[in-house]
Amino acid sequence: MRNLSALFCLLFVLLCSISGRSVTIISKINTPAEVVSAANTFIKSLNADQQKAVIVDYVKENATKWTNLPCGLQCRLGLLLGSLTDTQLQNAKAVVKAAMGTHVSRGYDQAMQILAADGFLGTTRNGYSAGNYIIAFLGKPSLTGKWQLQLGGHHLAVNLTFDQGKVIGASPLFIGLEPKTWTADGVIYTPLKANHDLLTGILASLNTQQLETAKLNSGFSDVSVGPGADGKFPQQKPD
Repeated sequence: MRNLSALFCLLFVLLCSISGRSVTIISKINTPAEVVSAANTFIKSLNADQQKAVIVDYVKENATKWTNLPCGLQCRLGLLLGSLTDTQLQNAKAVVKAAMGTHVSRGYDQAMQILAADGFLGTTRNGYSAGNYIIAFLGKPSLTGKWQLQLGGHHLAVNLTFDQGKVIGASPLFIGLEPKTWTADGVIYTPLKANHDLLTGILASLNTQQLETAKLNSGFSDVSVGPGADGKFPQQKPD
């Protein structure tokens, strides 16, 4: 993935977080009880080996094992969606839908479109597929303990943390896209268009002096904190 694309993706996430519209990323959330119920239905549909793979310990080492690269289980924990039966996949998606909400082009819908983009990309490039995404639980889903739902893959990292029946965190969150738009069965898909329009709208609202003040004098060649470096904040500004 190109560095410039990565920076745009991260800017989209940051923008949604600070704009007061973060509710549109995860909107119309069901109750934690409904999320736990969907999770238990999914877990019960798995065999013993699959259950062992999908439920891992809630420890820092596991929580920070995520990335935006298309590396499947080589760099993530959990179960590949492509390894599930039709029923299991339906149950897995029901968990994600319950947790992320059903607002059009937001939450679950946006996540599934990002998966679909990888499916489209995979028609011309090896290693990309909607099935090359994972689902995992850090800790066993319940209304009394702390646990986290992970959905991850190329250009997508969703981490929702629950504690005592309440949502206490939705970070790290990474959304990106490749390709930006595509057509399938006569339908044009643009999952990040609303994010793009929000960014350009903010820039258009700034006057010349504000734009000059907001512009950085130097660029960045890579991400300092994020996949593979989660929580490793630099002690001083990078050169």
